[in-house]
Amino acid sequence: MSNGSAAILFINPRNFKVEHYIVVEDAYSEVGFLNEIQYVDSEIYANVWKTDYLVRFSAKTGESHGLGRSLPEPGPDRARQSSCAERHCL
Repeated sequence: MSNGSAAILFINPRNFKVEHYIVVEDAYSEVGFLNEIQYVDSEIYANVWKTDYLVRFSAKTGESHGLGRSLPEPGPDRARQSSCAERHCL
């Protein structure tokens, strides 16, 4: 779960308690304002709020594996892809 910061919380679905959390960091600092998170093959993709950027990071450590610009939204002749993982360019 994201609260909009650089922290990603892992919640137990049975009792809703936080089991653990990671802090997303690149080589320079924490990467905050994360939303629309998606778990894909042991990594997490997230939008960086109010930007055109996506970040890909380890679900275990929070270490960033890439930061890139998202692809433009498809035109009216193509189906709209709404998830960041479907649009990723990392």
